[in-house]
Amino acid sequence: MLIVAVDSDANVRRLKGEGRPIFSQHDRMSLLTALRVVDAVVLLECSELLGSLLRRLRPHVYVKGSDYVGKPVGITALLQELGIAYEIDPVDVGSHTSAIIAHICQRCASCETAPPQHLLGRCETGKCERALYYQKCFS
Repeated sequence: MLIVAVDSDANVRRLKGEGRPIFSQHDRMSLLTALRVVDAVVLLECSELLGSLLRRLRPHVYVKGSDYVGKPVGITALLQELGIAYEIDPVDVGSHTSAIIAHICQRCASCETAPPQHLLGRCETGKCERALYYQKCFS
């Protein structure tokens, strides 16, 4: 059984900063729900719910994305206490949202058109404050 926990929009904003998430919690959950291999998707409204979820479900494995390589996991003690294995998904780091935003900012560096307000976001590299998507850049 595969259960995927998705951070709420508020959690993502707290962890990643303003301009995030790019896709709403509804969109992210809908995408994951559509995958045949996913049995259930759970919304994490706050970080504290993760511990309760792990205690209740008692999964065999807890997986984080490759962007967590070398970063401390705040629930390591709980995972050990519950006997849950901890794994890092080997997905290429270049496919994470931060890398995608940086790539778009690079491609859009020459754009002069002002973007719609809801598409504004700060480039992860800190080099620009351009829109995350300009139609003009991709034509």
